[in-house]
Amino acid sequence: MNNKYFLTPSLFLIFFLSSNCVFAHTISHDIEQAYIKAYLPLFFLAKILPFIGLGILAFNANFSGRSLQIRWQFFAALFLGLVLGYQIHNDFTTSMLNKVGLIFIGVLLIFTKNTAHNLIKSTFYILGLTLGFEYGRSFLHTESFLWFYLLTLGLGSLSFIVLNNLRIIGNPKLQIPLNIFSLFLILSGLVLILVT
Repeated sequence: MNNKYFLTPSLFLIFFLSSNCVFAHTISHDIEQAYIKAYLPLFFLAKILPFIGLGILAFNANFSGRSLQIRWQFFAALFLGLVLGYQIHNDFTTSMLNKVGLIFIGVLLIFTKNTAHNLIKSTFYILGLTLGFEYGRSFLHTESFLWFYLLTLGLGSLSFIVLNNLRIIGNPKLQIPLNIFSLFLILSGLVLILVT
């Protein structure tokens, strides 16, 4: 991956983040009401999308002969994040990092050709840790809504494992759907930042 491919999306992201406070206060009442009605489906989708994107990135062509491959680094970081989030739950959140991470996953899906790259490995460590941290916080603070977090964590992990074993990146037949999904991830991340 060449660094020049990250320059334009990075500059756009910095500009967007620096001005999202202005945009957030210009949302009309009708849009606000529509968002309230669609909150649970959007929240569910937002919880699952990072696992799907990371699962696509997890396939390693170097180990394609194996009957089952799992990026254990992601699950180790996810578990560590769960423990830390459960312990350090009052004063710190990684929610915004996870939303920016969704955009970053989308950019990686567009430009990544080799999933054995060190940048991909680092992404599993960092995003596994931040996703786990938010789940750990949620487990402690939302007992009545615990079923939702357990459901999304289970479905997300299952999606990751299934997609980890499917070659999507590098498959010419799936390149156009992959690009569309990547743009969807980027837009979803931007929307989540905007409505925060």
